[in-house]
Amino acid sequence: MSTDEFSSTTNNLNNLRTADCDTTSVLQTTIDKLIQRGDKLENLNKRAETLSESACRFHGRAGQIRQSMRCENYKVTIIIIWVVVVIITIIVILVVQPWKE
Repeated sequence: MSTDEFSSTTNNLNNLRTADCDTTSVLQTTIDKLIQRGDKLENLNKRAETLSESACRFHGRAGQIRQSMRCENYKVTIIIIWVVVVIITIIVILVVQPWKE
């Protein structure tokens, strides 16, 4: 083997090593990015689950409040009707004046 052939072979080996190092570096960077993406996806998934649970609690609480307000509205309506009936009765009694007969 001559010096030129040896130098050419050495040069090819060095080129292969450089390419191998570059490829390894690119693969390592890609793997790191994939791991970071996986972590971000896990975090996003946890946040979505928390949001879903909060929405369910909100929906349940809203139903309870709606029921409570409906009962409150019924009470107020009944009281208003009762007051109107009492006022009408008083007016009718004053107009008829049964004690003057």
